Amino acid sequence: MKLYKHSICILLLATLAIMSCEDKETPATSGLVDLDFYAVYDDQPLVMLDFYPYAFDENINFGTSDFYFSDCYLSDNNGNTQQLVDIELIDFTNQNKDLTGALAPISVSDIAIEPGKYTSLTFSVGVNEALNATRPEEYTPDNPLSLAGHYWTAWDSYIFAKFQGQLTKQDSADVSWLFHTGKDDVFRTFTYPIDLEVDGNESTISLTLDHKQLFVLESDSYMDIRSKPTNHNPQDLEPLIQITENMEHAISITIE
Repeated sequence: MKLYKHSICILLLATLAIMSCEDKETPATSGLVDLDFYAVYDDQPLVMLDFYPYAFDENINFGTSDFYFSDCYLSDNNGNTQQLVDIELIDFTNQNKDLTGALAPISVSDIAIEPGKYTSLTFSVGVNEALNATRPEEYTPDNPLSLAGHYWTAWDSYIFAKFQGQLTKQDSADVSWLFHTGKDDVFRTFTYPIDLEVDGNESTISLTLDHKQLFVLESDSYMDIRSKPTNHNPQDLEPLIQITENMEHAISITIE
């Protein structure tokens, strides 16, 4: 009888141990995230120097397109954050020289991410105030802030973004246009809702910049670029602020 009872006790303990193991959740594990950047114009792949329809019966092209992408992080519902990028220069000028390049992303790859459910993506366009007080010569050549061609000595500021090209119109002279943004007042931060669960998986966050949307005004009207094709006046930041703020809606985000 004692042996029988002893066997039952062992069986019960074994059953409880198995059930206890089954009840335990497998710990979530870290994953990898890629950030992929694409340039389009009105949903068409943007190829440098190709012309696209603009407003006012004009055609527009881009010979330069780049911007500083900075302070990028993920957040969850509890306010926990996971940094993805400190600062990178996203340069479509060299990437999008032909259709093959335009269809391929600029990638910031294999970013290790802590497990969790992330509900928002935040990033800035430009160089934050602390870094904007520095100068290119303070950095090693591999740092994106070391680029002398992206610093405005006269403005004591990095050039946050460069967009430039040409406008053509029948019976009108061609116009070269240029918008280089900079100075602390132009720096902007944007936050987007997302749905991203990291649990040992690899995910891709794609950010697509529609260049036509850079020039949108209220009521779906567009900037009259021909009337004011350049801006190098630090006292007149309105067009540069407009273009920078337009980037919030010009950038669309998808997750795979």
